Amino acid sequence: MPPSAENPRWPSFFEDPGFHLNIAKKDIANVFNQQPNINANANTQGEPKGPAILETTSRHIDVAANGISKWLTQAGKDINTGFSKINFGKSSRPPEGGRWGQETPLPGFFENPKAHLTVAVFDIGNGIEHAFGGAGKWTKEANENLRREPGKTMRNAVLDGAKVGLIIAPALLWGPVVNLVGFGTAGVGGGTAAAAAQSSLGGTIAAGSPFAFLQSAGAGGYGAVAMDVVVRGGVLASSGANWVAKKLGKKDSEQETTDEGTTEKETKDTQETSRSVQNID
Repeated sequence: MPPSAENPRWPSFFEDPGFHLNIAKKDIANVFNQQPNINANANTQGEPKGPAILETTSRHIDVAANGISKWLTQAGKDINTGFSKINFGKSSRPPEGGRWGQETPLPGFFENPKAHLTVAVFDIGNGIEHAFGGAGKWTKEANENLRREPGKTMRNAVLDGAKVGLIIAPALLWGPVVNLVGFGTAGVGGGTAAAAAQSSLGGTIAAGSPFAFLQSAGAGGYGAVAMDVVVRGGVLASSGANWVAKKLGKKDSEQETTDEGTTEKETKDTQETSRSVQNID
């Protein structure tokens, strides 16, 4: 029941969940029953806009993405500025001020370790600024890609998230498989494929054999370390190959565009020459 003189407040969700679900249902129905507005910036056929909730969500995503991008960029600059103000003493900076470089060569490490420490701090600050700036640029580009190709962008985001997860915790990939076969932290599980294989081997397992390797992986030994290295290497190699393929594809695309532009220019020049010859005749 809505608020009244007898009950001057809304009931909580736990007091009356049906009441809140009914309100939510009506709100959703009202949103999607709205007549679509005509977009003034649409084509001549008057392409209609989507429901108001979709427009509002898209607008909020744009604002959030731009805000995050600007914040990351500015945060990187502020952090770098803070690092650049760190002072380890008078000898840590050039006598004329500024930074160490070609005009003021950096002295030897044992001659002036504070100077090297200062340069290291400056490099860290620059690295943080570039990392934050790159993250801000990525956020903005990701939002633009999401608007242009939402399906592809979301799929790539899921794949990238999975790759990061596998780099951080490779056992998420191979661990369940090894455990399913029967290799666990407590040894070989009874009634499993691993137990059957162990029985067929006569109960004697040779050191360095595939069975011993999998048993070590399941118990978290050297096999687990090796499996982690293999998974991480595979993920990084796959990402590197994709990056190279994209770069080569982009180069080919740019070359094709250049060739097309050159061909169009040559065709135009030929046509102009033909017209000039006809005018002379």
